[in-house]
Amino acid sequence: MINSRFFPLMRKEFIHIARDRRSLLILFLMPVLMMFVFGYAINMDVK
Repeated sequence: MINSRFFPLMRKEFIHIARDRRSLLILFLMPVLMMFVFGYAINMDVK
């Protein structure tokens, strides 16, 4: 029963994100940006 509602909803959201350039940019750019920020924030050097 959950699959009958989940997959059409997932398809609808994918279409909406694919049409909106700003959402698509946020979807792919934010994880990369967060990796760089967290990489510089976590400093493993002992002082």
